[in-house]
Amino acid sequence: STPLYSSAASDVYKRQVSDNQAISIVQRHCTSCHATMPTQPGFSAPPRGVVLETVAHLKQYALQVQAQAVTSHIMPLANITGMTQDERNQLGGWLQQHL
Repeated sequence: STPLYSSAASDVYKRQVSDNQAISIVQRHCTSCHATMPTQPGFSAPPRGVVLETVAHLKQYALQVQAQAVTSHIMPLANITGMTQDERNQLGGWLQQHL
């Protein structure tokens, strides 16, 4: 199957990305909105009900995270948290391991 991230990224992230690395990226860039109790002003509930607080949550929403944060860069919204391409590539590598 075709990787869901660029070939350059797949060359860099052929090594395993740990669960801790993946959830650390998500906690830094996603959970201010995508939490049971969001801390981002203006959010009283997680958008579309998507909670990304645990590895199990990340696996549950892997396709959506891949599409929104890795492939299209729509998330984080307006990249308010400053997610880097390297972090997107790492997250994409982890997601690819779990899709």
